This record gives sequence, structure tokens and C-alpha cells, in this order.
Amino acid sequence: MEGEDHPRMPDVARELRTLLARLPAALDPEAAAGVQGLIQFDLTGEGGGAYFLALRDGTCSVSEGRHPAPTVILTLSAADCLAVISGSVKARVLFEAGRLQVAGNVFLALMLRDLFPRERLLP
Repeated sequence: MEGEDHPRMPDVARELRTLLARLPAALDPEAAAGVQGLIQFDLTGEGGGAYFLALRDGTCSVSEGRHPAPTVILTLSAADCLAVISGSVKARVLFEAGRLQVAGNVFLALMLRDLFPRERLLP
């Protein structure tokens, strides 16, 4: 995923791929110590797609596609995902509005903010 050039890709998709590629370096290893799980992102709308994040022993990797056995599945639009990551909207607001669905281990989903501090993720 990292280093791929997609000149015709819509801006949302390009921004999303850039942010997803930054996740491994943005992971807070202290917060992630002992955390294991597979987080599936099913992103809808313009720039959407399927990605999964594998967390294990203070490290993570991001892959495109659907994992056969995710720990938690987050379904939201690609634009909403970018808004959450950038801090312009809180995931709780999207959840309460029905724009974010969470299936599986909700506790792991709630840990994302601590695992990937915004200051480590955004330039």
C-alpha cells in the first residue's frame, strides 16, 4: 500500500491511504503493549474500500481487503473516517447519529484514540 501512486484516485481516497500508511509509525507502543486484535474498516462512499489493521505486541500493520476473522468491524464513510482522524468530528457523534456502526469487540474500537494519538498521526 505504501509508496503506490494513484494519480486518478479521488482526494478522499488519496488522503485516506496516506493516513492509513502512517498508522504503523503513529502507534504508541506503550499504549499498545499487550494489545492484540484485528480491526476491519469497511469504508463506504467516495474513496471507500476495505482495510484491516493488525495489532500485536506493540506493533501494527495495515492491509487492504477484508480479514476473514476481525476482532471488530467499523463501518462508516471514507469521508467520516477522515473527519474522525483529523479531529473535526468525534467518533461518538457519528455513532450516535447512526453513521458509524461497530460490530464485535467495542472495547478495542474505543482504544483507537489512545493507540494512535492524533499528534503522532497528523503532520
